[in-house]
Amino acid sequence: MEDAATAEISRSQLWQWVRHGARAQPSGRVLDAAWVSQLLQEETDALRRQRAAAAAARGGGGGGGGADKLDAAQELLVGTIQGGAYSDFLTTLCYASICEPQARAALAAKGPPRAPSTPAPSMARL
Repeated sequence: MEDAATAEISRSQLWQWVRHGARAQPSGRVLDAAWVSQLLQEETDALRRQRAAAAAARGGGGGGGGADKLDAAQELLVGTIQGGAYSDFLTTLCYASICEPQARAALAAKGPPRAPSTPAPSMARL
C-alpha cells in the first residue's frame, strides 16, 4: 500500500505541475508534458542500465526479465503525468496488467479442474 500511495502522490504532483505550468528552480524552465516525458524516459533508461550491470555482475545475461514490467510502468505513468485528463487512481489503470496475469498464472498452477471425490448432495436431500 505504501508503494501505491507514493505512486499516487508522485504522479498527481507531476500532473499538477504540468497542468499549471509550474517552473523548475533555479532554472525557471516550465514543466511541460514533453519535458516530464523526457525525464521519465531518462530515468527508465537509467534503471535498464542498472539492471543490465547487476545482471552482468552476477554473470547473467542482460537482465531483460524485468524490462516488460518497466516498459508497462513507464507507459502507464507517462499517460497520467502529461496534464491531460486526470485519472482518479493510478492503481485502477494498473489492474489489468497486474491482476489478469496473476490470475492466469494461478489457474495454470492449479491445473485442470478435477471432479470432486464425493458427489455433491442432491437438492432433494437439502
